[in-house]
Amino acid sequence: MKAKIIQNIKSIILALILMLGVGVVSAVGTWKNPDCGPTGCNTDTPINVSDTIQTKDGGLILGGGLVTGRLNPPYGLIVEKGNVGIGTAAPTRKLTVDIGSPNNIDRDGIQISGSTLNIGLFLENKRMSGTPLWSITSAASGSGFGAGNLVIQRQLSGEQWYGNPDLTSAVFTPSGNMGIGTNAPGAKLEVAGQVKITGGSPGLNKILASSDASGLASWKTKGELGLGSGGGVSFSEEKTKRATSATEVSENLGSTSQYGACFLTKFEVNENGSGAVDKGGCRVYQSEGQWKLGVKSSATEWVECSARCIGQ
Repeated sequence: MKAKIIQNIKSIILALILMLGVGVVSAVGTWKNPDCGPTGCNTDTPINVSDTIQTKDGGLILGGGLVTGRLNPPYGLIVEKGNVGIGTAAPTRKLTVDIGSPNNIDRDGIQISGSTLNIGLFLENKRMSGTPLWSITSAASGSGFGAGNLVIQRQLSGEQWYGNPDLTSAVFTPSGNMGIGTNAPGAKLEVAGQVKITGGSPGLNKILASSDASGLASWKTKGELGLGSGGGVSFSEEKTKRATSATEVSENLGSTSQYGACFLTKFEVNENGSGAVDKGGCRVYQSEGQWKLGVKSSATEWVECSARCIGQ
């Protein structure tokens, strides 16, 4: 009787071992889809390696259980071919991001974050040959990288536009000022150096002195300016340059009124002479120990203007 009981126990243990073995084989065998779709069988259809388009409801985390350090793989996600869409099921570029309605200002686009030891942002455009055309990246700051700084660069020419207060090629400040050659612009535009203006028909010896109603300036020659032609310009003895030998006292002066100079003409003064110097309808003459500027009123008479050339 005792031997029979022992034999039965052995049979039961053997049966349990066989059942466990079958279960293990089933667990590691080929995946078989559930007999019914979610959520009837309480399971999701997994994403597999087929070449057909598949849809997965809910989120997907890659590498979420990895530990920090050298055990991490070098890549998280690689898409070898095709386009990737975020917010769209029909991406037209390698990466298409659709944030939805443009009227919804609460929607976010793309955010790229980095610490002070990481670049954080690097965008580059290349030719078909692989030569870089331009890049947008974080700027080097000191001996490291600054994720808050920005450089926009044309790779072919080396031109750069900096958004870093420590770099002075071109600086845009939070106050709305722009500095070129300076990192502390005190006006909407401040340039530390010479400025070259090629618009408005520039030319030799021209002056940028005229503007239209909207403030658009243009270049003018000295002859086009006409000082005093509009009145309100006064020349006094104290303001008039003392004459020396072969010195030009005045050039292209305007109005003939008592508040302006005499004539639109060019003349010279030779103080070593004793007589008068005529030039067109204007005369520079000596009277009462002073050199005076006059305009011709008749064949023999000259009317003194308010501008004088004082002798030594």
